[in-house]
Amino acid sequence: DAAKQVITKMCGHGYVASEEGHIIEDFLQTFVSGFKNLAAVSIAAAFYEATTTTQDKYPGVWSDISKLKLVVSLFLFNATQHVLEGNIERAQLFAAVAYFFQEYIAIYVGKQQATINS
Repeated sequence: DAAKQVITKMCGHGYVASEEGHIIEDFLQTFVSGFKNLAAVSIAAAFYEATTTTQDKYPGVWSDISKLKLVVSLFLFNATQHVLEGNIERAQLFAAVAYFFQEYIAIYVGKQQATINS
């Protein structure tokens, strides 16, 4: 099961869980599950599914910049852990999703211009 491949324990690699850590970890698990369900069909469909599912289940995360930064941190932690384990493809996925959330924070929450246009 893809969601079970999400790593939330061991060395934090920069991720520091907060009091709301369980919400962030559940958010990540839900996002990855939704993403993996359609990734073989289409990356766009996978992002849409994962985004829609988590927006419905965790609307408070999507509108809170501090929670979204924790999401980025946890995705980067997972990417780092997968690199250390030699699972480069999975690491790339987690890093790409972290970047997606960084851009989302900049554009929709922080009201800044996307870095790709900078």
